[in-house]
Amino acid sequence: MSNLASSVSSIALGLLVVAIVSSATMFGLVEGAGHFAWLLGATFAAGFFASRLFSNDSTALSLKSGESQRPIDLDDLTGALSRGAFLDRLELQLRKIRDAESRNQAPLELTLMLIDVDRFKQLNDGFGHSTGDDVLVELVKQAQTRPGWQIGRLGGDEFAVLVAGHEHRELGNDVAAYCADLRDALHRRKGILAFSGVTIGAASAPMNASFADELLKLADLALYQGKKENRGGLTFFNPEMREEYGRARQVARDLKAAVLLNEFQLHYQPIVSRDGELASFEALLRWKHPLSGMIPPDQFIPIAEQSGIIDRLGAWVLRRACEDLKSGLIDTVAVNISGAQFRHGELPNQIQKILREAR
Repeated sequence: MSNLASSVSSIALGLLVVAIVSSATMFGLVEGAGHFAWLLGATFAAGFFASRLFSNDSTALSLKSGESQRPIDLDDLTGALSRGAFLDRLELQLRKIRDAESRNQAPLELTLMLIDVDRFKQLNDGFGHSTGDDVLVELVKQAQTRPGWQIGRLGGDEFAVLVAGHEHRELGNDVAAYCADLRDALHRRKGILAFSGVTIGAASAPMNASFADELLKLADLALYQGKKENRGGLTFFNPEMREEYGRARQVARDLKAAVLLNEFQLHYQPIVSRDGELASFEALLRWKHPLSGMIPPDQFIPIAEQSGIIDRLGAWVLRRACEDLKSGLIDTVAVNISGAQFRHGELPNQIQKILREAR
């Protein structure tokens, strides 16, 4: 195509000069056919060399442009597709699915899987970023060996995979094999025994959604559910997750307000020694919602842990227990601390600060 354009440019340039020379001859500016032929030949030669020059420049620009795009298309660390390249590929595949539907052609099916490394922050903090990088590199390497998997890095330890089909059992078996191979490679070949696995959420097109934004949202809902109930495994989206997620978001919003409005209560359960004497009290958290009434801890503590509100909630419990100790309501008290609070390195400093303030 570029050679054709060069030839056309050369001919056009030659014809332009012919017209100029003809006009010049007509008005007596150029004398004789010999001068005309010489000028015409020189014109075509100049046009040819100019076209070759432009063609070479264009080719060089194209190569440079292609080279500059390569680092953008692939993640530097892992070799997975970059976020932008993966989302482009997802949109292209979904467009094909929609086109097939609109033309009543044989249906095309696609599953999007979101992969999240379990306890990746603790792995990084405890064993160094080089260990975390090894995990991510091996995660992608193992995914690239699976037939038909297209993997991209969306950011941090978040990865996404596109794979044809939506059959749950078949995909489940493939994912189980992938997780086993990944764990084996990290434990045996790299000696990373601290790696605990990955959690995967999946949604399919067109069964669940046909557009990228919606499909990503549904796969994320499945991942959210998987972190709660199926950590280390594969969870497929189902419509009930929408209601569960909506309820959890509402509870999380209400929890933030409840901390500010002091809607929580501490109930003290006696702890008795073996000989039957009162030894201490255990502080039990209760939430008196203005509309829903008393909400059991098992309905809001997991949501507080998932949403990050548990840190503020834990601080509130400790401060209230200290206030009740100072007032003489109780002599000694045991305060429960959520496992999620230990994930934050500031927990010891937070406890020390609250105890100093309570003196």
